[in-house]
Amino acid sequence: MEIFAHRGASAAFPENTLLAFEQAILQGADGIELDVQYHHSGEFIILHDSYLDVTTNGRGAYDELPLSELMQLDAGRQQKIPTLTQALALIKGRCPVNIELKDPHSEPRRLASITGLLRQTLEQAVAGQRFSWADFIVSSFNHHLLPAVLRQCPRVKTAALIASCPLTYGEFTQALEVQQLNVAIDCLNPALVQDAHSRGLLLGVYTVDRLQDIRRCYSLGVDVIFSNAPDKSRDYLKKLKDSNI
Repeated sequence: MEIFAHRGASAAFPENTLLAFEQAILQGADGIELDVQYHHSGEFIILHDSYLDVTTNGRGAYDELPLSELMQLDAGRQQKIPTLTQALALIKGRCPVNIELKDPHSEPRRLASITGLLRQTLEQAVAGQRFSWADFIVSSFNHHLLPAVLRQCPRVKTAALIASCPLTYGEFTQALEVQQLNVAIDCLNPALVQDAHSRGLLLGVYTVDRLQDIRRCYSLGVDVIFSNAPDKSRDYLKKLKDSNI
């Protein structure tokens, strides 16, 4: 079972910052999950919430400010809101990256702008920052984005995010052609895991920090957990594996 650092090592460091990403690598995370918002300047910024006061000293919605002002805000410990390009330059192929696209829109023109910029950004990372296409997973709650991503970036893996247990489990993923299903821990059950695996899907679970939840995911055969504290999760997972010997 792999452990991806949820928004970086966000239990101890400001989430979605370069500091949190670097610390996640030092803590031995198998990969990093980060949240990407499309800014009207034509740039991706890394920010989970639409409103700035949740994690920074800013006010209002992120898209109300020019990029130059966003980049000056304090995201904690004097960290700034990074762009996706900056984050990938820091990570530099040292681990896989799960890019969660946060945009809620479904208009074809908007989808084309987002996925076109994504292709350009990932192409640059593959060309100059030691990444391979296999290092990228693109996930979203907006399932309209996922087929659009595949059209622009056919070599990346995609994952559908859900916070429910659908009546037909993972059947909906067939239309999306995703390789992974990422589900909220509160919705995890054995049937959902079994159904995902029967369809050839990897099953990821977020957000997993409690020891009981790590143990449950491990016992059910979950493939990936997203943890705010990858170091502690890894230590506990090792104990679980050792106890089975």
